Formats: sequence, structure tokens, C-alpha cells
Amino acid sequence: MNRTIIFSVKGNQYNIDFPTVGQFIQMESRRMILSKGTYRDLISSNMISSFQAYQLIDMVVTLEAICPKLIADLKVDSIEELDLFDSLELLEDYIKVVNPWTNDWRKTLRKKSDIINGISEPEENNEEKENN
Repeated sequence: MNRTIIFSVKGNQYNIDFPTVGQFIQMESRRMILSKGTYRDLISSNMISSFQAYQLIDMVVTLEAICPKLIADLKVDSIEELDLFDSLELLEDYIKVVNPWTNDWRKTLRKKSDIINGISEPEENNEEKENN
């Protein structure tokens, strides 16, 4: 798992590091605030506009937390201030580069959390049980 990625937007490159605990909490809290508590509903909705809102919320909270230099370069206080159509170019780049990276480390965190909370066992133990 890479702890840093390079994200290019409009000719500028940004090194994005794995989030700190504070950034992670900020991202998760902000998702709920921006969606007014409907984040999961946006994911499960069959409406295209709901899925687009879900993607935009994810992009806003992630980039604002772990790539503040981008926000400064866009000359806005928040990505929320961008014109909806202007944000689509940024969203396209985000989905291609940042989203797969965040999905990767979220899966790793989920696995480790499940082990810590006793929901699953480390992979080594699972392999031993299968071999016995």
C-alpha cells in the first residue's frame, strides 16, 4: 500500500500523503455534515444525481483534508465554491487517481479494524484453519 501518491491537476502536481488520525476523523465527520446525514442513502440510491452528489462529497472532503495546497491553488476557500461543471474535470482526475488509492487504504484499515474488534482473524490464522 502506497502511503503517498502524486495527483496532477491543471499542470500542477501535488504529493498527497496518507491521512493523519485528525484528517481521517475530519473526512468522516465532514461527509456526514455535507450530506446532512444522508451519505449512505446517496450511495444506495438509484438516482444518477444522488451518485454524483456522493462522488462530489467524497472528493470535497478528501481533497480538502489531505491536499490543502490544491484548494489554495484553485483560489477558493472550498471546492464547494467551484462551478458544478468546472468541478467535473477535477472529479474525473480524482476518480482516476485518488479514489482507487483511498479505496485501497480503506480496505486495509477495515481488515485491521475487523481483526482488532474480533470480527475476523488475521489471515495467517485463517490459512492455518484451512490447512487443518
